[in-house]
Amino acid sequence: GINNFSVYPNPFSETTTLRITDSRITNYELTIYNVFGQEVYNEIIRNSPFVISRGNLLQGVYFCKVTGENFSKAKKLVILK
Repeated sequence: GINNFSVYPNPFSETTTLRITDSRITNYELTIYNVFGQEVYNEIIRNSPFVISRGNLLQGVYFCKVTGENFSKAKKLVILK
């Protein structure tokens, strides 16, 4: 399974980088939720590191979830102005 994933910088304004420290992962799903639990971003990722752009996301707190075959982990994301 996944040992760890990091998102840096966090908080961020324009982009942040997602890194997964498990070289065996080939496909995983990245989902970002707002504080109300609504999905605001979803993508299948095939490589790490992966750059996340804020796109049309507003300033605030989000939750970034990475899901693979046998794991699921989440981290808080903070988007600045």
